[in-house]
Amino acid sequence: ITAKELGGPKGIATTAQVLTTGRITSSLVHPNVTVIIGSQSYKFDETTSLVKVFLQDNLLTVYSGSNKIHG
Repeated sequence: ITAKELGGPKGIATTAQVLTTGRITSSLVHPNVTVIIGSQSYKFDETTSLVKVFLQDNLLTVYSGSNKIHG
């Protein structure tokens, strides 16, 4: 999944899901967005930019730019 923006500034609950393996990338992710790959998920609690989500060694890994924020 590649998106310019996920969610909305008012914190509307949004989910982006990949069923097995793959990547989720977005220029901007708003709070209350949940990303899911396989059975693993991560919920954003603040606005985050340049997001990359993928499985690394079977662990959900989330980056904001070059900063690892989960995994």
